Amino acid sequence: MVKKSWTIAWVFMLFNGTIMAQSRPDYNPKYIETYPNSLYIAPYLETKGNVLRLDYQTLQGSRSLNYLSNFIVTSGFRFRYKWANLQVGAHLPSKRFNETLGTSKNFGIGLNIVQRWFNFYTKYETYEGFYLQNTDDWLGDYRNQNNQYYLRPDLTTKSLVTGVNFLLNSRRFSAPAAIFQFERQKKTALGFVVGVNHTFNRISADSSLVPTSNIDTLTRLSRTFLESHTLGLQCGLMLTVPLFQKKMWYITSSIIPGYSVQKVKTQINYANLLDGNIYNGFTNEFRFGAGYNARRWFASAGLLSTGNTISLKDGQRFIVQNAYLRFSAGFRFGK
Repeated sequence: MVKKSWTIAWVFMLFNGTIMAQSRPDYNPKYIETYPNSLYIAPYLETKGNVLRLDYQTLQGSRSLNYLSNFIVTSGFRFRYKWANLQVGAHLPSKRFNETLGTSKNFGIGLNIVQRWFNFYTKYETYEGFYLQNTDDWLGDYRNQNNQYYLRPDLTTKSLVTGVNFLLNSRRFSAPAAIFQFERQKKTALGFVVGVNHTFNRISADSSLVPTSNIDTLTRLSRTFLESHTLGLQCGLMLTVPLFQKKMWYITSSIIPGYSVQKVKTQINYANLLDGNIYNGFTNEFRFGAGYNARRWFASAGLLSTGNTISLKDGQRFIVQNAYLRFSAGFRFGK
């Protein structure tokens, strides 16, 4: 049961260092305008969430469990000076938005190194506290009786993603402009991306993820634990389209799918069921945004979705998806 009271806001410091090479590679000035590496300040508001889906087969057919975190809303500031970029934010209470979804906790820390022709990134993130989005499918009128979804405050996900992407059209397409607004894309350009990444996922809970004993499966047993290491190859496209006469407004998007091999370990009741098995899987990244990017003032709104599909035996699979929606505006100092 969720207490009808406000939760204490989770306050954290999120360091997301972004480094630009001080000696810029060659670029086509007809397509890209560079901005000075001077101080800029940008307040932001971000909402994000984590989706955990389990698909598996039973004698009665295929079933799915869709666990979602409650809304995580963060506000703060991004500061950049020369090669360093620091982001500081604080969580707002999740119960403020919908008490029936329970309380979720989140922590994240990341690092990006962006040059014109490649992007190195690493990010660690945890979520604790989920609700079963398809509660009605499993528990009938549970929501009407309890005035809330089926809650799992013990369910925790942890992920560590590290990778590098290489941009094959860096003379005309600016990744710093598309992702961080460090530059301006003056003409429409398409970027081709290839990369490699490693993803670590851990999913744990004190009891079974299945909320009813009507169906007898391995996931009915008392303890849930899954750990996977994913090595993926990805290939995709990035596109930025400047708008209107002065080309200060823009829309940008990217689609970067990937194929992966995975080493998976699961434990049920502290007994290893799959220890070191190799499976095929998939990764995905989708980004869409729009904004205004002048030499002094800039603003943007963007959606980022990343996911990892973890395959198991007998058609079972875990899908771990992260989504971020961000609004930001800022001012650039200097000449």
